Amino acid sequence: MAGIKLLPHLATFSVTISLELALIAGLAAPAISQSGLGRQRAEPSANKGIHRETVTGKIDSSQQIAVANPNKLSSSSYSSDSDPNAGRAVQKITPQTLKISAIFEPPPDDGAPAGTAGGASRGGCPSDPKEKPFLTALIPATGKVLTVAERPTLFFYIPKTSARKVGFSLKDETENDVYQTELAITGNPGIVSVSLPPSAPALEIGKTYNWYFSMVCDSSDFSGNLVLNGFLERTEISSTLAKAQELTSPLERAAFYAKNGIWLEALANLAEARRKQPDDSKLAEQWTELLKSAGLETVAEKLLL
Repeated sequence: MAGIKLLPHLATFSVTISLELALIAGLAAPAISQSGLGRQRAEPSANKGIHRETVTGKIDSSQQIAVANPNKLSSSSYSSDSDPNAGRAVQKITPQTLKISAIFEPPPDDGAPAGTAGGASRGGCPSDPKEKPFLTALIPATGKVLTVAERPTLFFYIPKTSARKVGFSLKDETENDVYQTELAITGNPGIVSVSLPPSAPALEIGKTYNWYFSMVCDSSDFSGNLVLNGFLERTEISSTLAKAQELTSPLERAAFYAKNGIWLEALANLAEARRKQPDDSKLAEQWTELLKSAGLETVAEKLLL
C-alpha cells in the first residue's frame, strides 16, 4: 500500500520536472534563435561602409555607397545581392577644358580699300635707335579692317623713342575730320590703344574711314613727324554677329569676332581680357596667336600697355 501511495507523488514530481524542463527548453530556444539571428545580422553590419573593390563588385542593399570624386570615377557596374539586375552604371567623367582659338579669318575681298596705305610699319624719330620692330599699326597685313562698333578702338606698337606725344585723327570718305586727339607717352616700347570717346560722332554703317597715327618727333616742325595711315569700315551686326553680344567672356567674344573677320572687336576684346588678367599665360598665348594669324609676328609678344 505504501508503494501505491508513493506513485502519485512520483507522478506529480515527474510531471513537475517535465514541465520545468519544457519551460526551460521553451525559453532557451528563442534565446538561442535570437542569438543565432544576432550573429547573422551582425555579419553585414561589420562590413557596412564604403565598398572598396576598384573594378566590379556587389554591394548589399544595407550597405552605403560612398560619394566619389567624379574626376576619378571609372566605368563600373554595381548590383544588389537580392536583384542582380537592379544595378546602376557609373559612367566615367573626364573634365575637359574648352580650347578657344582666336585665329583671324579675313573677310572676303570685295574690292574695298585695304587696311593700310603706305605700309603698316615705319621707322622711328631721327634720334631713336634703329631697332626693329618700328612704329606699327596692329591691323591685318591684308584685307580691309572691319568694326561693328560705333566708336571703335585701334592699337599701335610704339618702339623706344624720344617722342613724348602721339597724334591720332579719323576722317570720313571726303577727308572731313571726324575725330582727332593727342596722347602723352613715356617713350618706353609697348602697345597702346586709341578709342573714340562717347563725344565723337558714331561711325556710319557701310562707310569707309581713313585714320592717321603720328609720332610727334618735333612739335615745332610737324613735317618731320612719323605717320602711319590706313582705312577701316563699319559693318552692320548681322544675325550671326549678334550672337557675340550674348557671350559673357571677352576671350569667347574675341574668338567669335576673329572667326567672322571683325578685326577691331576681336583685338579689343582680347586686350580687355589681358588687361584684367595680365599674368594669365593662356590669354597671352591667345593674344600671340591672334596677332600672328594677322601677319603681325614682329609685335606679337610685345608688352600691352
